Amino acid sequence: MMKPRTALIVALAAAALIGSAWFLNRDRVKEEEPKKAESDPKLVRDAKDEDAFANAGLFKRLGTGNMDPVEPELLAHLRKRWIFAPSDLPYNLVRPSVKSWAQIGQSQLVDKILKERRNGFYVESGAFDGEDHSNSLFFEKSRDWKGLLIEPDPWTFEALIQKNRKAYVVNTCIAIGKSPERTEFTFASELGGIAKKSAAVPKAEAGSVRGTGRIQCFPILSLLAAVGQTHVDYFSLDVEGAEIEILKSFPWTQVTVDVWTIEYAVHGGGAGTAEREKEIREIFKKTDLYKEGTILGGQDIVFVRKDVPQ
Repeated sequence: MMKPRTALIVALAAAALIGSAWFLNRDRVKEEEPKKAESDPKLVRDAKDEDAFANAGLFKRLGTGNMDPVEPELLAHLRKRWIFAPSDLPYNLVRPSVKSWAQIGQSQLVDKILKERRNGFYVESGAFDGEDHSNSLFFEKSRDWKGLLIEPDPWTFEALIQKNRKAYVVNTCIAIGKSPERTEFTFASELGGIAKKSAAVPKAEAGSVRGTGRIQCFPILSLLAAVGQTHVDYFSLDVEGAEIEILKSFPWTQVTVDVWTIEYAVHGGGAGTAEREKEIREIFKKTDLYKEGTILGGQDIVFVRKDVPQ
């Protein structure tokens, strides 16, 4: 019988091969290259060798946890190898006619807070399949927003890429520090998360666990810089356990966010829920940028910047 970890590696490889067919329909983030002047042929390196050499060196640095999050080489790498540009194909949704896909009314509340703001920008970290429980799809379809969808699970990401969302999409996780890092991740569909920060998956959901593996994560500052964004109208943070660490290292002076919804509750309101709420409130209080947080549905906590018109 194949060992669980070996099975996971095989499954990941298979998922990557299957997903490649869909990825061909999506363009990477376009980046203009300067015109090249004529040069001595003796000094011209083979393009493939040069690319492989550069990537090998960068790969080593990505795992050190000590890299400038806005280093030009890193941002170019994200645009070329990781981030897919918004789709120009028609939506491919299971429920295209519903008014909102959010789980507990997040999009309706945020839309009310922002007074039906149009042409905004969102970030949804924990984007799942891009439709079920999506807190951002309403804004994309009804308010003409663009955004960034972050989903680390490769199986779920395959489903996400097929939805043809009008957003940047990336198959990674937000680093819990200020530098790119590789971390152990539990693959469990909508309940998956960074292993050392995730709560135990409930027994009733144990069937969703595929295994664990190391994945590459990037700071939110790097991901936003790669798509040229310093302001976020709405940030949905639902990463099954690592929310506090992400907030602790958030670049508050470099990125502005008008409204946050953050999942603070442990699965089923389990042990640690009250402590997580308290710690998240303390983080936002220290920024002195936000009003007192409000609870939504016993699951999310909502923060609004003080300078957002009400």
